Amino acid sequence: MIVNAPPVAMAGPDLDVFVGGANDEVRLDGSASSDPDGNSLQHIWEISNDTVHAGRRVRYKLAAPGQITARLTVDDMSGLPCGRAYDEVRINAKPRS
Repeated sequence: MIVNAPPVAMAGPDLDVFVGGANDEVRLDGSASSDPDGNSLQHIWEISNDTVHAGRRVRYKLAAPGQITARLTVDDMSGLPCGRAYDEVRINAKPRS
C-alpha cells in the first residue's frame, strides 16, 4: 500500500498589473508550493483565456485590460488521485495611463 500526502499548491496573492507598455507582463510564481513527501512537483498554469504554461515561475504577456484568473495545478507525479492540488490567483490588469 502506498501512503501519499497530497501536495500543497500556492499560486501567490492576487495581482494588480498594468497593460499597454512594451514590456508589461505578469509574473506568476508557484515556487511556494510543496509536497510533504518531498517529491518533485510539476507546475502547470492555466490562464482564463485558455493559455497553458508549464513551470514553477512563468511570465505572461497581457494583451488588454480586464480581470483574468490563473489556475495553478501541482502534481507530485505519484499517479494517485491525491497527488494533485490546485490554487488560483486573480489578475486585475489596468490600462497604463
